[in-house]
Amino acid sequence: MRTDRCSRSVTVSYILCGAVAAAALLCAAVYAQMLAHTREVLGFEVRQDANRVIAEAVNRAVGDDAGECIVISRDREGNVTSAETDAAAVNILENRLKSEINAALSELYNSEVGVPVGTLTGFAPLVGKGHRLRIGLEQHGTADVKLESEFSTAGVNQTRCRLTLAINVEILAVLGGRPQTVTVTDEYIVSDTVIVGRPLFGAGN
Repeated sequence: MRTDRCSRSVTVSYILCGAVAAAALLCAAVYAQMLAHTREVLGFEVRQDANRVIAEAVNRAVGDDAGECIVISRDREGNVTSAETDAAAVNILENRLKSEINAALSELYNSEVGVPVGTLTGFAPLVGKGHRLRIGLEQHGTADVKLESEFSTAGVNQTRCRLTLAINVEILAVLGGRPQTVTVTDEYIVSDTVIVGRPLFGAGN
């Protein structure tokens, strides 16, 4: 009789141990999935906020000065003979853009950026709901800003002159004590001009 009780006790112990182990494995799997989803959500939220403030900074910095970066030469009859970028004007605009973008990002780091708890679960009905967890942001160095000019054919006797701004910045985002480096890259068309004529074009000196 006592042997049967011991046997049943051992069996129950095995079952309980198995259940605990299974629950632990399930919790570990759920935690790993939630952690991966959290990294994905964190990257999305940071890029979205960073791209917004960068776009606003670009609009403020460019104004009407982008047109000064393209120098168009004409003959006495007014026909276009050449088109090129003014290196000095490009450098001035590039420095202004870099300064404005870094200032905007600094304000972003000091602002309240967060993500709802429900969004981190990955469960659709809970997305956007719950307490907002604050995301700590820090910048790795300064934003890499580069203006690039491109001249291309836009049709018969037409040349397209385009100035494109390439931006790359690394941001350290911290949520729940876990740091994550988020790389933000984007391109903005600063100026897009079509010149009627058949100019010789180049990058300027």
